[in-house]
Amino acid sequence: LTGIAAVSAKDVWVFGASGAIGGLGTWHFNGHSWKKITGNGSAISAAGALSATDIWAISGAPAHSVVLRYDGTTWRQLTAKALAGIAATGVLPLSPRNAWVSGTTGSQHIVSWLVHLSGRQWRRIKVPWPVAGLGGLISDGQGGVWASAESDNGASWTLHLSSAGQWSRIAAPSGAGFGIDNEALIPGSTSLWGVGALQRKTGSAAVIWCWA
Repeated sequence: LTGIAAVSAKDVWVFGASGAIGGLGTWHFNGHSWKKITGNGSAISAAGALSATDIWAISGAPAHSVVLRYDGTTWRQLTAKALAGIAATGVLPLSPRNAWVSGTTGSQHIVSWLVHLSGRQWRRIKVPWPVAGLGGLISDGQGGVWASAESDNGASWTLHLSSAGQWSRIAAPSGAGFGIDNEALIPGSTSLWGVGALQRKTGSAAVIWCWA
């Protein structure tokens, strides 16, 4: 399993996109039983739920990762011009008309982007540093967004885009092969908790870190 979105105790979604090692697919719990989802929603890796009738998700099908939106009945791909050609890696819905998507374009020369829905308008925002990929997105609580990132040389970063459009970045804890898997904002602050893995000669080790 790769993700979960809980609307209530009787409305829960779990996701297991296939990837390289197979997966369980998409399942929905209605309070009594589990149902496996077919069609557009069958290859979802992660999602964020605003309500039972408004869930945003990343799906690995058909050709590359796309953004889906659930209206309570059907999973549909979002086809905004700003999202065209982007291989989506993360989605963060904050309200029905305020959402963020992270992703990349290109194969040999990768360019990373944040795409923002504000009102009815989608806008692409290019990441100003060479980044091989973006991970999860979290709100900074002030109209901006944080995103985990990995550069071409394997270094890990946490990127910040403020509500004023200013970029900054924080280097992850040093160590060979350290990667940030997920982050969380400490409520009422500008500090973050993060989790990741650190490669050692004896194997990998889980790491929890805090940026204050």
